[in-house]
Amino acid sequence: MTETCGNLYVAKESTLATPSQRILSENITRLREFFNPTSIVVIGASREPSKPGNVILRNLKKSGLSLYAVNPYAKEIAGVKCYSSVFDVPGIIDMAVIVVPSKFVIQELKKCVARRIKNIIIISSGFSEAGEEGRKAEEEARDIIKESGTKLLGPNTLGMLLPSKKIDTFFVDEYTLPRPRPGDVAFISQSGSISLAFMDFAKAHNIGLSAFVGLGNKLDIDENQLLEYFGEDEETKCILLYLETFSDGRKFAELCKEICKKKPVIVLKAGRTARGVSAAMSHTGRLSKGSDRIVDCVLKRAGVIRAYTEEDVLDYTAALSWMPPMKKGGVAIVANGGGHCVISADLIESSEDIQLRLAEIGEIQKEKIKSLLDIPISATNPIDLTAMATDDNFKTTLSVLAKTETVEGVIVELATLQGVSERMVKIVQNFFKNCGKPIIVCVPGGDSARKLAKKFEAEKIPVYPSLKRGIYAANVLLKRGMWLDRIKNFRR
Repeated sequence: MTETCGNLYVAKESTLATPSQRILSENITRLREFFNPTSIVVIGASREPSKPGNVILRNLKKSGLSLYAVNPYAKEIAGVKCYSSVFDVPGIIDMAVIVVPSKFVIQELKKCVARRIKNIIIISSGFSEAGEEGRKAEEEARDIIKESGTKLLGPNTLGMLLPSKKIDTFFVDEYTLPRPRPGDVAFISQSGSISLAFMDFAKAHNIGLSAFVGLGNKLDIDENQLLEYFGEDEETKCILLYLETFSDGRKFAELCKEICKKKPVIVLKAGRTARGVSAAMSHTGRLSKGSDRIVDCVLKRAGVIRAYTEEDVLDYTAALSWMPPMKKGGVAIVANGGGHCVISADLIESSEDIQLRLAEIGEIQKEKIKSLLDIPISATNPIDLTAMATDDNFKTTLSVLAKTETVEGVIVELATLQGVSERMVKIVQNFFKNCGKPIIVCVPGGDSARKLAKKFEAEKIPVYPSLKRGIYAANVLLKRGMWLDRIKNFRR
């Protein structure tokens, strides 16, 4: 049985070859070249420090690559020699970044193709998202690169950021927007503003990126090409996408089903409502079609974790990047406040979209916890250590839960009280290191809570500012584990 949604579908079995069977495609080979340039020319470099052509040039200088600039009215910009035309630039050029006004893009693109530059990023906007004239220009650009072997990103894009290589084509400087550290999350986005917001979040919460790629109008390079590439990329352990449209939904579903077997894929698919569809059309010049219910079904069957808000994206990325999945979802909650325990129990027991369950803790384990503590508690899950709890009380309780078979994961909920200190970071870290069970931390509150939370994030421990966000993040670990288990059983 096959369900369709525009050009998005899901079938019982994928026709896509498994990674072990598939010889690296020409697309992967070409994108490896795209993401590993040794020489770059910025066409439209500007002498004005606030202009995109100047910011991009300064950002790219940090890469240490051979860098050139095209500006017929300047001899040098930001210490980079300028040339009147791309034809005047000496030697082999691996990549061109075009940042001229849209009316000049076509002529510069023709020069790049004639110059045999195989990798091009068009930062400039003013194409299909701007109306009929822009759409025609975009079609002309597609015809220009056809049969040339050129890979083109954009137009209307931020370009790319490769933190480990310091390749940065953003037209926002690093002082305005600090960049995330190098890491193992690949972020593919159809929106510049969503991308900038996420990267600001990522920097603040210690989430590292292997790459960011802005799709823009997807004239050539699209989400499916990038999925295939990052699915095979050894530096990428998690793939995150913000999409408003699918270039080829059938292929997207097939790719996700294979990639999700080895690394998590998170998708924030916008354009779920009539107004959202209209906004997507004006934003990127593409129409988002189809029933969101079927889209949701397709993504779920393919193993994709679907996010609905920017908070979801941040929360799920941290959990899936830093913690292993769960298969059965029996969790223990340990808190130093009765209210936290009550709210958490209600969330888990009453929310239809939460599949976690409170693990049963045997009488032997309960008695052991009580005997080791210096405070009177019932040790019933959720475990309320009371407001008198100390770091050592948490440590003792976690040591018992680490050996409790019915407990697959733990959610620690901390009120920033006198007995709790930064030692909790090491205690939680050692718990995970010694038993391998996923552990999520919730630290609700203001400045003092955020100060403690940053200590956890520095050690790659998922930490959340509310009980609800922490529980939903833990639930995502269960969703992934259940899907992996189903796929494993299906193969048998």
